[in-house]
Formats: sequence, C-alpha cells, structure tokens
Amino acid sequence: MGAEEHAHRILGQGDDAAVTVDAWVGYLEANIESPQDIRRLSPASVIDLLIAAAAGVDGAISAARRLGLEEQTAQAGALLVEAVTEALTATVPKGAATSLAPAPGFAAALRLRSGELKPFTRPGATA
Repeated sequence: MGAEEHAHRILGQGDDAAVTVDAWVGYLEANIESPQDIRRLSPASVIDLLIAAAAGVDGAISAARRLGLEEQTAQAGALLVEAVTEALTATVPKGAATSLAPAPGFAAALRLRSGELKPFTRPGATA
C-alpha cells in the first residue's frame, strides 16, 4: 500500500477546500453588513474586500481600515478561522497525525554523519 492510499484510509472525508471557502463566502454575503454605504463600492465589492482582508492581504487590510470596516474584517477573519478549523477537524480525525508520522527508525536511517557531508563542503573531497 502506498503513502496516498494509507493517508486516505486514515483521514476522514471532510469537505474539500473549495466547498469550505464557498460556504464561508456565502455566510459572509448573508450575514455581514456594511455600517454605511460606501461610495462607488457595491455590496458585492465590499464582501470581496472583506474576503481579501480576512485572508490577510495587506492592501485589502489597509483599505478596509480606511473605509471603517475594522469590525467586519475581524468578524470575517474569525469566521474564516472557524470554517478552516471545522474542515480540518472533519478531515483529520483525532490521532491521525501520529498514524501518519514516519517511524523513528526510518528518520534515523536518513540522518547523515558529519563525515559523510565532507564531499559536499569541500570541492574535490572524497567520501
């Protein structure tokens, strides 16, 4: 059994990333309101700005701040963290990380002794 099959056997079957993000965006569109009308920005554009700001895009964060959307940006960011946490919890069940970790013996076999590195540090050196 390959690593991919082993991982699929251990991991849960949560939503994929696109479904999680679409649900988050849908929630933002339905529940977050601008405190006032923002000239030359449609409500959909405000949501797009909040999405970018909540995801940490620098220019969007400063633009949202200038437009007085600090509270909405914080709320959108908190909702994003919640959505991603729920998706990860569904995808990676408790205890799965230790099941997917490589065996300690395998990691030890990959370590190199310092003497084995000399050919890489001095041109022309031999092992």
